[in-house]
Amino acid sequence: MLYGQTGERQDTLTCYTNTELQKIANRVLRASECDTLLSIVEQQLSLSYLAADELKKVITTKDNIIDYKDSIINYKDSVIKFEREALKSTKKKLKWTKIGWLSTTIGLLSLVISSFI
Repeated sequence: MLYGQTGERQDTLTCYTNTELQKIANRVLRASECDTLLSIVEQQLSLSYLAADELKKVITTKDNIIDYKDSIINYKDSVIKFEREALKSTKKKLKWTKIGWLSTTIGLLSLVISSFI
């Protein structure tokens, strides 16, 4: 028989058999292992949170880049639209200029022809 003090009162002795002491030792060892594993898992969880935060920052940065590129595309689209309108206006002016030159040429030719007749 072996003896050990337990509980709040240190003046009380409890008797344990070798088997009971072996079970207590195994439980203490298992508790220590569980505590170590818990500490490792807490560290892993903390690192996972840090990694998730960093990935969120990367996602936010990439979202900002996409927004910036979208704004560039929108600007270029508006420039293209403006240039198309300007081209359309220039084509109309050219058309009327051609019509004007054609009518002037016809008028002048008719005057020249009528002066010879």
